[in-house]
Amino acid sequence: MGYSGKVQRSIDAAAGKAKPIGYVFMVDTQVKGPLRQTRAEAVQDAVEAREAHVDVQYGRVFLEPLTWIAPIWP
Repeated sequence: MGYSGKVQRSIDAAAGKAKPIGYVFMVDTQVKGPLRQTRAEAVQDAVEAREAHVDVQYGRVFLEPLTWIAPIWP
């Protein structure tokens, strides 16, 4: 006897076996951007919203304080 589909997906996500369905950027605890397929697209949304900036000298993206890219699990 196995678990229901929802419970099994939660177990797989916790074990690192599941892949996220997309990414969003958040400020503090509020979602500020739309669901994107890749982390890079979510970072681009954060840059466009001025919640992140690109350091041209080092080629890195720095998020503002309390800004983070969150995976969305099935």
